[in-house]
Amino acid sequence: MASSEEDESCVLEVKREAKLRLDIWDEFDRKKEKIEKTRHHQATCKHCKKANVLRLEIIRGEKYYLQYHLTKCKHVPKELKSKYAAKPEKKAEPDPRGKKQSSMFGFLDRTLTRVEKQQFGILLADTWADCNFSLQSIENESLVKLFQFLRPTVEIPSRRVLTDRILKSRIDDAVSQVTQAISHKKDVTLTFDGFKNVSQNKLLGFVAIARDDNGTNSHVFESVKDISGLNYNGEYVVAEVDAVIQTMEHKYGSTFRAVTCDSDGAHIKARRLLSAKNEHMLILACSAHQVNLIFKDQVCISV
Repeated sequence: MASSEEDESCVLEVKREAKLRLDIWDEFDRKKEKIEKTRHHQATCKHCKKANVLRLEIIRGEKYYLQYHLTKCKHVPKELKSKYAAKPEKKAEPDPRGKKQSSMFGFLDRTLTRVEKQQFGILLADTWADCNFSLQSIENESLVKLFQFLRPTVEIPSRRVLTDRILKSRIDDAVSQVTQAISHKKDVTLTFDGFKNVSQNKLLGFVAIARDDNGTNSHVFESVKDISGLNYNGEYVVAEVDAVIQTMEHKYGSTFRAVTCDSDGAHIKARRLLSAKNEHMLILACSAHQVNLIFKDQVCISV
């Protein structure tokens, strides 16, 4: 009898989840285009559209992402937020024999749900990338014991799963966000600088800056190149800048209007050459670097 009641409860829960998944699309416009390298359609929030938001956020058409947007969006009514928020755990029913006992649900471990597994994978990938952990450390015996101590039933993904599926999915999401941030922007600024990594290799990095209609700046990391041992002069810098601009204009359909960099020897000459070559662009020295030099000179004079 108990087994029959449990089966019926499971069926009802599945039906409730299915209905919630269908209802949630009533709050979004489903586009024909799909998120790059996924099977999920692009979606935009009807409430944001109704609020006349200038740039609608492109949302991955998957229940977790749609539900997350509804709970965080300031344009969604409170009753909808509460509807799609995580459901509270049920309290234990009173013991028919007269004894009262609180629920053991919070004290007993359980396997993660499908949505929780997905969320755990996202958190795991972000942690490994942000902390610069090696991929093989996911299978480290001490780390596995730590996770199992915190959550005995949790399934730690293998290195192959972390690399081929979880991290790849996060990279695809990041690429999609980058594409959305910079595609077909009319006034993009390219900035670059040389620096050294922990191995003392000299690198040259490029970042594109695009401003949205609402005034928000989006910084898009374009590329980094090892220039150790190369003749780093003005002509070399100009060639690299031209190559990056051509690549990004072809890839994203954006238009570059300005280039900025600091004022070391090669960059001063590069700015002069770029100004002569690109009369439609503003070729500027880095303002932050100039202010830094002014304060440095002032301190030296004061001392």
